[in-house]
Amino acid sequence: FYRDVHRFGFETFRKLAEAGTKLVDDATAATEA
Repeated sequence: FYRDVHRFGFETFRKLAEAGTKLVDDATAATEA
């Protein structure tokens, strides 16, 4: 997976990671609610 990061570019990968983190946070919040 990490071999492909350079194909997308670091900025895109960082945004993807941030979106993933937000998704997890939202799911956790929904589970705890």
